[in-house]
Amino acid sequence: MDQETFDRIKEEAIEEVLKKYFKGSLNNQEKVAMHRLLEELLEEIMKGERKIFLENHSNNKGNGYYSRSLSAGSFKLNLNVPRDRNGEFRPQVLPEPYKRVDESYVDLLMSLVINGYSESQLLMSLRELGLPYSADEMNKIKDQLMDRLNDFKRKELPENIFALFID
Repeated sequence: MDQETFDRIKEEAIEEVLKKYFKGSLNNQEKVAMHRLLEELLEEIMKGERKIFLENHSNNKGNGYYSRSLSAGSFKLNLNVPRDRNGEFRPQVLPEPYKRVDESYVDLLMSLVINGYSESQLLMSLRELGLPYSADEMNKIKDQLMDRLNDFKRKELPENIFALFID
């Protein structure tokens, strides 16, 4: 299974569990419980992944855990990620290396930029959500948006397109 498919299935599963067990908004106690449940669930999945990995790589052994923070939905998770001695194991539940948030947060940031949020409004919103974006990362995303916009503006339209401009 490729990473994209796995991520989609994981997100759908989390959404379904939340819908099933928490029909309204969560109070603080429920949020803490859900936060811990998500951390433990992901840690158990990663342990199972490593177990399967090591069964297929008999020349390798488990080698403890390392800490990793990860933003998932509205939660910032602190996970103990299992590792192996040879450094070959990588859990499928984690995003690609050095990435702490999933693509939905990049999409959110792009939406905020498109809707005219100032840099200070963006930083404040991201801090409130607990997202680890720096000013440099936001500038990179702004540059990506501008590149996409310029590509869109320069794109040639097919000959069968009819347009009417009213000013």
